[in-house]
Formats: sequence, structure tokens, C-alpha cells
Amino acid sequence: MFRFLIIALVLAGCGEKKPPVTDPTDPANLDPKAEFAAGVKALGDGGAKVDYAGALAHFEAATVADPTYTKAWYNCGFAAERLGDLAKAESCYRKAIENKSDYAAAIYNLGGVLQNAGRAADSVPIFRAYLDGHPDDLEARNNLVDALSAAKMYDEAIVEAQEVLARDPKNVGAYRNLSRVYYAKGDYSMSTLASEKARTLNDADPGIYNNMGVTYLAQEREPAAIEEFRTAVKIDPTNVEANLNLGYTALNSGD
Repeated sequence: MFRFLIIALVLAGCGEKKPPVTDPTDPANLDPKAEFAAGVKALGDGGAKVDYAGALAHFEAATVADPTYTKAWYNCGFAAERLGDLAKAESCYRKAIENKSDYAAAIYNLGGVLQNAGRAADSVPIFRAYLDGHPDDLEARNNLVDALSAAKMYDEAIVEAQEVLARDPKNVGAYRNLSRVYYAKGDYSMSTLASEKARTLNDADPGIYNNMGVTYLAQEREPAAIEEFRTAVKIDPTNVEANLNLGYTALNSGD
């Protein structure tokens, strides 16, 4: 009887085996490509609602599974930036750049994040380092001008803008940036001249008209400013800056 019970107990423990419980957060159990694809899907396709939080979770999972997945780090930064998490966006963009030092899109976006965080000066060496190896990237150089201007390094910003124009005399972005730099310095006549030059090169750029309007306001030329803002809005009815400035000016004038 005792022997029978022992056998019964042993047999009772030999039923169907259960599958092992796995931790879905364990990097070994994550498929980085599948997570990346899921993140891209969460960003929306064909008018679908964008789920930035869901996308961020998937891109982070992809980087956990594969820390060398540069595009996942970049998209992680993109999603975090859209969610307003600038610290995470900065971290992700920096990781992307660590993996690929000349990743231009990540460098541009990192510079923007730092400027939005009030740390424009921190973005300056990032752009300079990139330009050391890519001196002909005028978009990056224009971004450097933006960073220098935001950091109140106006003289250096002017030098860099002039470097752009030396390489491309018809670079509208450089003239637009010069307009902003001179405005920040309080040199409104030079700001206007730079905007007018930009307009001769591209009269369909609403940003140019907006800059001229702001400069005219600083000179207390309100009617001229309103006309510039109206032109900007006519060219691009969705232009946020021009609409805000036009509304502010109209409100200020009692309209």
C-alpha cells in the first residue's frame, strides 16, 4: 500500500508540461524589426490617428533589443519630441548620432530640441562638428546660424550666413536668417534689406513677409506690417506665425 501511494504521487507529477513563462521585456524575447514596424504603424498611415505614445514604446523596445538600431533611436527621438518629452528626445537623438556620427536628420533634430529647451548654445558644437566633415551642407550651416542667433552669438551667426552666401549667392534661407539676426541685434534697416533680398529670390515664401512685418512693427510702421502679414497669410493660410502676428497687430489696433 505504501509503495502504491509513492507511485501514484510520482505519476501525478508527470502530466502535460506547461510552456515556460517568458518576460516580454527581456531583450532576448524582443524582435527589433517587428517592434520598429509596429512603431511605424502607430505613427499612422493613410489618415489613421497617430499614436505617438504607442510608437515611442515600440521604438524603445526595438532599441532595447538592438542598441545599434540607429533608425529606431531616431524614430524614438521623433516620437518623444512630438510628445513634448525633450529630455528623452535628446537622449534618443544622441544615441542615433553615437551609432552614426554623420546622421544629418538626427543632428538637425537634436539641434532643434536643444534650442526649444533653451540650450541653443549646446547645439552649436554639434553643428560645427558635423560641418567639419560636411562643409558643403548648406542646410546644416543655416541651422548653425539659427543656433548661433538663438544663443545670442550674433556676430558669429552673420559670419556663418555670409559663408553660406559665398557658396550659394542665391540661398534664400541665408538671407532670411540674416534678417532675423539683424532684427535680434536691433539693426532694423539691415534686417529689412536682407528680407527684401530674400523676397527678390523667392516671392512665394510666407516666412519672408512675416519677418518683414515683424521688422516694420519694431519700427512702429504698423500699416506696413499688417500688409506684410496679410500677404504671408494669403500665400499660406495655415502659417502660424503670420496668423498670430496679424491677429496680435489687429487686436492692438482695436480691430
